[in-house]
Amino acid sequence: MIDLDAGTVVIRRKQRRRLVGVDPDTGRKRWELVEDDQLKTRGSKATLALPEMVVVVLREHKARQDAARAAAPVWHDDGLVFTTSTGRGIQPRNVNRWWDRVCADAGVHRTRVHDLRHTSATLLFRAGVDLNEIRALLRHTRIATTADIYIDVLEDVRGGTAASMDTVLGRLASSTRPAVTECDDGQGGAEVSEG
Repeated sequence: MIDLDAGTVVIRRKQRRRLVGVDPDTGRKRWELVEDDQLKTRGSKATLALPEMVVVVLREHKARQDAARAAAPVWHDDGLVFTTSTGRGIQPRNVNRWWDRVCADAGVHRTRVHDLRHTSATLLFRAGVDLNEIRALLRHTRIATTADIYIDVLEDVRGGTAASMDTVLGRLASSTRPAVTECDDGQGGAEVSEG
């Protein structure tokens, strides 16, 4: 459930594909989308805050969806945010096909939709977001899962870590050395003396 006024999304259920049979004429498997209250972990159920930018995009999407609902000869109102042109749930394979086109149009190598979680976690970590906050966002039970599986520490993050350690070590080293002061030599130059 999404509350655009509060800027939150509540995760309580998931949709999954279920095999319902085989078409006797074509031999092709037939699938349907079903809702399932059994999420992966207890931590999967959550209320998440949405970034304001996402709220704006979702409001625009809702306006388009309301117009599509009004124009459709048949609309199945299942209360879904992302639907087909008749209000039904979108088959995962169709989302994947759409995403493949987005990647191709952008000129980037193909990735899975699920890889966006990995990318988001990495970018948040790079931006300095606390690992425990990222864990909560991804709804992992253990912080080790987040750290081990989803965080690719980028080279510049590693460099930033080394620079931070350099700063800390520099402060420690300077506190144990004699103080260094500058004094004016009267001719515009500086003379360094230890005090």
